[in-house]
Amino acid sequence: TFLLGGAGVALGDISRMPFCGYHGRDADTIKMMDKLLSDPSSGIDLPAAMLVECVQGEGGLNVANSDWLRGLEKLCRKHDILLIVDDIQFLSGREKTQDIFFNIFNQLQQTGKQIILTSDRPPKDLVGVKERLINRFKWGLTADIQSPDFETRLAIMEDKMGYDAKKLPNNVVEYICYNIKNN
Repeated sequence: TFLLGGAGVALGDISRMPFCGYHGRDADTIKMMDKLLSDPSSGIDLPAAMLVECVQGEGGLNVANSDWLRGLEKLCRKHDILLIVDDIQFLSGREKTQDIFFNIFNQLQQTGKQIILTSDRPPKDLVGVKERLINRFKWGLTADIQSPDFETRLAIMEDKMGYDAKKLPNNVVEYICYNIKNN
């Protein structure tokens, strides 16, 4: 599946795991994650999916190395976790990372696993990404996700108020839904 849309989607009920090199060059964060996921007493529930950005821009530019990406793919296969790769457009111009991702994609596909990719543009508009990857990105469903319209925002607000057992006056809810159109 290939999803594209705006950034800033709030993620709830998540456990954050360390990115490649977060604890220093000698720390094996994949091994640490595997230990946490394998140990029922760790307090970390086995997730349905893992979301990873191959290139992180927060706090400086951090690029996942090839061994870490391969390890993450193996970890997801071992624990039957759906791998979600966010901002796939940032693979642009990164030849080695693209080659590794190509192999990861093939391995997951050949073993019947699924992968979700997100981007701010459709596969055909990805510049600097190898054609063989773009062709694979086109194999699945491409969904263009846009901000919800007024009626949908209103329904979301009403659902949230029912879920949280909080109620706002209708004019306040309508004002919020009319004026706030993004996350």
